[in-house]
Amino acid sequence: MKKACYIAFNTFREAARDKIMYVIAFFAVLMMGASLGLGFVSVGERTQIMQHFSLATCSFFGALIAVFVGTGLIYKEIDKRTIYTILSKPVHRWQFILGKFLGLVAVLFCIVLGMSAISCGFVLYSGGAVTPIFLLAAVLVFFEMVVVTAIAIFFSTVSSPILAAIFTFCAYLIGQVTPDLMQLVEFEKPLLNYHLRHGEIADWPQFCKLLDGKNGNMVCARVRSLLQPQAQEAVGQCVTEGVLPPDTREKLQETLNLIIDRKDFYQPEMRAGLDVPEFARELFDAEKLTDNQVQRRNRFLFESAFGKLLAETAKYDTVSHITGEEMTDRVAKAQWLLKPFSFVMYHALPNLTHFQLRNRVVYGPGLKQGRYFVDGEFGMAVIYSLSYSALLLALAALLFDRKKL
Repeated sequence: MKKACYIAFNTFREAARDKIMYVIAFFAVLMMGASLGLGFVSVGERTQIMQHFSLATCSFFGALIAVFVGTGLIYKEIDKRTIYTILSKPVHRWQFILGKFLGLVAVLFCIVLGMSAISCGFVLYSGGAVTPIFLLAAVLVFFEMVVVTAIAIFFSTVSSPILAAIFTFCAYLIGQVTPDLMQLVEFEKPLLNYHLRHGEIADWPQFCKLLDGKNGNMVCARVRSLLQPQAQEAVGQCVTEGVLPPDTREKLQETLNLIIDRKDFYQPEMRAGLDVPEFARELFDAEKLTDNQVQRRNRFLFESAFGKLLAETAKYDTVSHITGEEMTDRVAKAQWLLKPFSFVMYHALPNLTHFQLRNRVVYGPGLKQGRYFVDGEFGMAVIYSLSYSALLLALAALLFDRKKL
């Protein structure tokens, strides 16, 4: 460990002289200063905007330093052949990797500390107060940079600096939305709504005529019997006058949709004389139906009773047939592959949302406190950072040990 500390110290001195780091740090401070201008533009939220923008600046520009400095650390040693001098001494390769990591982490600690101090100064200057959660958020920004540094070191051992920088930055961006991958794991095929849609019934007088008539249609008779007296009166008035006012039309459609939802709407005698297709037979013969299947069965009965006045929706079971959007169907068909892939990616890729407290600094809520440090929200984020970084460094050391120099 002592040898790794010597390498870390030399790495710290080397990285501290890297000009690109000062350029990025300069722009970071410049962006924080720009938050003052954003604060003046806003009304009543000056301090909140400055806090949010300052933390976001620390995170983004700290990641840039980790990417551009970290991905070139090992390559420079190999390119200048100084690594042969180091490894010719009793230094293991894992000590070399660990030393490079600790040295860059020390640099990032100073950078994040400096940017956090400047952020606090801006907040105090704007008349705000530096709250404990703001300080905790700044600490978690540093632990976020620890993870990004480990990613940069890992990729730098297996690829060139340019590719390592691209891979690391992509991992940083993906880490901001990693929990969204679980939406693919939990994705369920959207159910089609079999209600009467707005504007679907164009010929209301004819619809009401069938509904009010004595044509012996058992479905129409069943619908008519479930209508409230006021709705039955509106149907009769439409048959007489040939016009149905828009507000009455909307209320009647809402009533019909409630009937479509009813589990007791269907009666066995309604099936007599119907040409029942294959999809509908399952709906009539099943012992138990879900609410969506009840809707579909009742919609089929409506369509059989009112004919061409209603669009044929019951024969479809996917949203794409109605909306034309096929992406959901494609995702549903690929679930057998997407679920395991998303599950693996969710746990393999960094989840940097553990360290994002920018919104909560401004809007709350605060961090959840546990009984011990390890079960609190802050403690779990720190443990995640250290454990994920340790795993990546172990993999980097293993790969670097097998690499031919």
